[in-house]
Amino acid sequence: RLTDDRLAAFLTIQGDERNFPDYQRVTNELHHAGIRYGIDENKLRQIIAAKKAVQDILIARGQPLSRGEDAQLIWYIDLNNAGSGSPFKTLKKHKQVTEGQELVAKLPATDGKPEIKVTGETRVVPGDDIPLPRGKNTMVSEDGLTLYSQIDGYIVSENNLLAVDNVYRVHGNIDLNTGNIKYNGTVIIDGDVRSGYRVYATDSIYIDGTVEAANIYSQNGDVVIRHGVLGRGRANILAGGQINAGFIQDATVGAKKDVIIDRYILNSGISSGGRVILKKNEGLIRGGKIHADEGVEAIELGSDQSKDTEVIVSSNDYYEMDSRKWEIKKAEETLMNHVNTIKRRVEFLRLLEQRLKRLSPEKQNELNEASDELNSKMSQLEALRMQEQLIDNERNREETSKTVIIRGVLHKGVKIGIGNKEVLVDKNMFNVRYIRRGDQIFAEEIEKKQDS
Repeated sequence: RLTDDRLAAFLTIQGDERNFPDYQRVTNELHHAGIRYGIDENKLRQIIAAKKAVQDILIARGQPLSRGEDAQLIWYIDLNNAGSGSPFKTLKKHKQVTEGQELVAKLPATDGKPEIKVTGETRVVPGDDIPLPRGKNTMVSEDGLTLYSQIDGYIVSENNLLAVDNVYRVHGNIDLNTGNIKYNGTVIIDGDVRSGYRVYATDSIYIDGTVEAANIYSQNGDVVIRHGVLGRGRANILAGGQINAGFIQDATVGAKKDVIIDRYILNSGISSGGRVILKKNEGLIRGGKIHADEGVEAIELGSDQSKDTEVIVSSNDYYEMDSRKWEIKKAEETLMNHVNTIKRRVEFLRLLEQRLKRLSPEKQNELNEASDELNSKMSQLEALRMQEQLIDNERNREETSKTVIIRGVLHKGVKIGIGNKEVLVDKNMFNVRYIRRGDQIFAEEIEKKQDS
């Protein structure tokens, strides 16, 4: 008799000692009944040897099922509370990782112990698998057991998948809750940056609110501040690219490229490797010092009050050209001294030739060599003068491209410099452009732009 789950078989033998079946007959009957596993051979032989009837004696036992262990994830990144709910809800915020870093590994599920019925059938129930939570910018090892980051970035959870993003987004302000930010990539801040905090990024920084007395530094990208900067004299904004902001007040700002402001710059120090541009709304620069390599354009510059406002358009090109020209002048002076010495020697030898009618071979050779050397030195002098002219032409091009343009009011008292020359504006002016020609700075009227 078989149990319903066929994990056990029971034997019944009727009869007496005279007609009791032998071992072979009983085993044949067991096999005929389909019993092939777990037969208790010792018990069977004892029954045959005793030759006594038996009723429902357990003669075969199968192997019960032992389910496999479930797969398990081993996390290499910090969790805030590893034991509370889904790991994706407890991921430590803003966790930064590097390319190739291990994020999570998997202990694979086991097959467990198979179920074997007395009829020989088997069944295996392995533990449940857990797939590695592979999201964007991650990769799985060849053996399928480890998840790695493919880029430098920070951990984010997307639909219960682990992803690495090279854009670091802060949904709110930079303040006590977030602390300072330092990130290899792009940073997006949906709120303000409060006083006393720092945001550093290798790429661009986008701020949807206002920057207070904080430090913002983008190593290679732009800085975009939608509202503006209220620096209180302690804000520093630096960018390896361009800076765009609604306004700048009481701050220090530096960009390798253009600085473009929507409304105004008040009492601030601005340094730009390109142009400083304020062409919309108030377009006002008042107080502080503006330095731009390529030019400045605004609608209003300065103030009727005693706010010192200085605008300088100058780059290293000016000083490099001055240095090159000075070196050429020195070389010309030295070369000219040599030329004059050789000329006097040639003139003497020619006078000697006129006096003697014929020079000795030694003197004739000396005259020939001096004449050749004079021609060579004159060619060198001409080449230096051509270099000097090229520098002058280059400087003229630089001077005409570097301008200060005011499309509204330029107030009296503003200091304007182009290159190493400066002028102090002695009266209010309107729609004017300052340009340098040679060693002089000139103001010329420009046509007022029509509103589009």
